[in-house]
Amino acid sequence: MNHTKNQDIVLIAAVSRNNVIGIDGKIPWDLPEDRKRFSNLTKGYPIIMGRVTYGTLPPKFRPLPGRQNFVLTSDQSFCEDGVYAARSLEKALHDLGDRRLHVDGIDYSKIFIGGGQKVYEAAMEHATMLEITHVDQYVDGSELRYFQKIDRARWKEKELLDREGYSFVTYVRR
Repeated sequence: MNHTKNQDIVLIAAVSRNNVIGIDGKIPWDLPEDRKRFSNLTKGYPIIMGRVTYGTLPPKFRPLPGRQNFVLTSDQSFCEDGVYAARSLEKALHDLGDRRLHVDGIDYSKIFIGGGQKVYEAAMEHATMLEITHVDQYVDGSELRYFQKIDRARWKEKELLDREGYSFVTYVRR
């Protein structure tokens, strides 16, 4: 792994009360303030996400502007302008440590992880921060995707902003 102790690995997600992050390939809520927060927090940094998650972004926002976009995929034919494809999270983190791949205007002190479920699961052991929007609803259905339960023995709440129906919480590793 090439990332350094000076880099924060930040998982960013909106999560329901029963830990759902997606249903049938879609986000189960429409929270403009959450989208704005996501944009504000991640802009200017590298972001890593899975190919399916990347594909759910509206085409006009792909690749995410103002960020270095890494997409994890096993599809060797995946190719999109402005996107770096990597076969694994470890490869993406290693490559982000390679200064030859650094892009002007991008701050490498933080690397954001933007999902989906398998990418979050792989990244949790590397994470130093969690930026979570806790959505005050339960989501039922088929084809659910989850964010793993946040272990309060390992994660300490650093900041909490309550809103109507949701809250923004920043966690740091203990």
